[in-house]
Amino acid sequence: MHLLCSLAKEGVITEFKLEAAGPERCPVCGWEHDRQFRHIRRRGTPDWITLRGAACLIFSTVHAAHERGLAALSTNDDALEQAFGGYRHPCKVFDDLGLRAEYKQLFDTRRRGFISLLGVR
Repeated sequence: MHLLCSLAKEGVITEFKLEAAGPERCPVCGWEHDRQFRHIRRRGTPDWITLRGAACLIFSTVHAAHERGLAALSTNDDALEQAFGGYRHPCKVFDDLGLRAEYKQLFDTRRRGFISLLGVR
Protein backbone atom coordinates (compact mmCIF):
# COMPACT_ATOMS: atom_id res chain seq x y z
CA MET A 1 0.00 0.00 0.00
CA HIS A 2 2.87 2.34 0.83
CA LEU A 3 4.36 1.65 -2.58
CA LEU A 4 1.11 2.69 -4.29
CA CYS A 5 0.98 5.91 -2.28
CA SER A 6 4.58 6.69 -3.23
CA LEU A 7 3.86 6.07 -6.89
CA ALA A 8 0.69 8.17 -6.76
CA LYS A 9 2.73 11.16 -5.54
CA GLU A 10 4.92 10.90 -8.64
CA GLY A 11 2.04 10.76 -11.11
CA VAL A 12 -1.27 9.14 -11.89
CA ILE A 13 -1.71 5.41 -11.62
CA THR A 14 -3.80 4.37 -14.60
CA GLU A 15 -3.77 0.63 -14.15
CA PHE A 16 -2.76 -1.68 -11.34
CA LYS A 17 -2.85 -5.44 -11.57
CA LEU A 18 -1.59 -7.96 -9.04
CA GLU A 19 -1.38 -11.57 -10.10
CA ALA A 20 -0.78 -14.48 -7.80
CA ALA A 21 2.52 -16.20 -8.34
CA GLY A 22 2.02 -19.63 -9.81
CA PRO A 23 3.70 -22.74 -8.49
CA GLU A 24 7.34 -23.04 -9.43
CA ARG A 25 8.87 -26.00 -11.16
CA CYS A 26 10.52 -28.42 -8.77
CA PRO A 27 14.30 -28.67 -9.27
CA VAL A 28 14.16 -32.41 -8.53
CA CYS A 29 11.40 -33.60 -10.86
CA GLY A 30 10.76 -30.55 -13.06
CA TRP A 31 7.04 -30.70 -12.34
CA GLU A 32 4.78 -28.32 -10.43
CA HIS A 33 3.44 -29.62 -7.10
CA ASP A 34 2.54 -28.57 -3.59
CA ARG A 35 4.59 -29.62 -0.57
CA GLN A 36 2.19 -32.41 0.38
CA PHE A 37 2.22 -33.82 -3.18
CA ARG A 38 -1.57 -33.64 -3.40
CA HIS A 39 -1.64 -31.58 -6.62
CA ILE A 40 0.86 -32.33 -9.38
CA ARG A 41 1.20 -31.11 -12.94
CA ARG A 42 3.72 -32.70 -15.27
CA ARG A 43 5.72 -30.71 -17.83
CA GLY A 44 3.77 -29.98 -20.97
CA THR A 45 0.37 -31.00 -19.60
CA PRO A 46 -2.42 -28.54 -18.81
CA ASP A 47 -4.22 -30.75 -16.27
CA TRP A 48 -3.45 -31.20 -12.60
CA ILE A 49 -3.32 -34.67 -11.02
CA THR A 50 -4.87 -34.85 -7.56
CA LEU A 51 -3.65 -37.51 -5.12
CA ARG A 52 -4.96 -38.49 -1.70
CA GLY A 53 -4.13 -40.78 1.19
CA ALA A 54 -1.29 -43.25 0.81
CA ALA A 55 -0.82 -42.22 -2.84
CA CYS A 56 0.69 -38.93 -1.58
CA LEU A 57 3.06 -40.86 0.69
CA ILE A 58 4.16 -43.13 -2.14
CA PHE A 59 4.80 -40.18 -4.45
CA SER A 60 6.73 -38.32 -1.74
CA THR A 61 8.87 -41.39 -0.97
CA VAL A 62 9.83 -41.86 -4.62
CA HIS A 63 10.40 -38.09 -4.96
CA ALA A 64 12.71 -38.16 -1.91
CA ALA A 65 14.71 -40.98 -3.52
CA HIS A 66 15.24 -38.82 -6.61
CA GLU A 67 16.21 -35.94 -4.33
CA ARG A 68 18.92 -38.16 -2.83
CA GLY A 69 20.20 -38.85 -6.35
CA LEU A 70 18.73 -42.32 -6.89
CA ALA A 71 17.50 -43.07 -10.41
CA ALA A 72 14.84 -45.51 -9.13
CA LEU A 73 13.60 -46.98 -5.88
CA SER A 74 13.22 -50.68 -5.18
CA THR A 75 9.61 -51.66 -4.57
CA ASN A 76 10.99 -53.59 -1.58
CA ASP A 77 12.46 -50.43 -0.01
CA ASP A 78 11.53 -50.17 3.68
CA ALA A 79 10.29 -46.57 3.45
CA LEU A 80 8.21 -47.36 0.38
CA GLU A 81 6.74 -50.50 1.96
CA GLN A 82 5.82 -48.44 5.00
CA ALA A 83 4.06 -45.91 2.72
CA PHE A 84 1.90 -48.54 1.01
CA GLY A 85 1.27 -50.56 4.17
CA GLY A 86 -0.18 -54.04 3.75
CA TYR A 87 -0.34 -53.83 -0.02
CA ARG A 88 2.18 -55.90 -1.96
CA HIS A 89 2.94 -53.18 -4.51
CA PRO A 90 2.44 -49.39 -4.77
CA CYS A 91 0.16 -49.75 -7.80
CA LYS A 92 -2.36 -51.67 -5.64
CA VAL A 93 -2.85 -48.56 -3.50
CA PHE A 94 -3.58 -46.47 -6.58
CA ASP A 95 -5.96 -49.18 -7.85
CA ASP A 96 -7.94 -49.19 -4.59
CA LEU A 97 -8.15 -45.38 -4.61
CA GLY A 98 -9.37 -45.40 -8.22
CA LEU A 99 -6.19 -43.66 -9.38
CA ARG A 100 -4.82 -46.24 -11.84
CA ALA A 101 -4.64 -43.73 -14.73
CA GLU A 102 -2.78 -41.27 -12.49
CA TYR A 103 -0.31 -44.01 -11.50
CA LYS A 104 0.51 -44.58 -15.17
CA GLN A 105 0.96 -40.83 -15.73
CA LEU A 106 3.30 -40.38 -12.76
CA PHE A 107 5.50 -43.45 -12.50
CA ASP A 108 7.91 -45.33 -14.73
CA THR A 109 7.69 -49.01 -13.87
CA ARG A 110 9.41 -50.56 -16.89
CA ARG A 111 12.13 -52.09 -14.72
CA ARG A 112 10.54 -54.90 -12.74
CA GLY A 113 10.95 -54.38 -9.00
CA PHE A 114 11.73 -50.66 -9.30
CA ILE A 115 9.70 -47.48 -9.40
CA SER A 116 10.67 -43.95 -10.46
CA LEU A 117 8.96 -40.75 -11.51
CA LEU A 118 8.22 -40.76 -15.21
CA GLY A 119 10.78 -38.77 -17.17
CA VAL A 120 13.03 -38.05 -14.17
CA ARG A 121 16.60 -39.33 -14.38
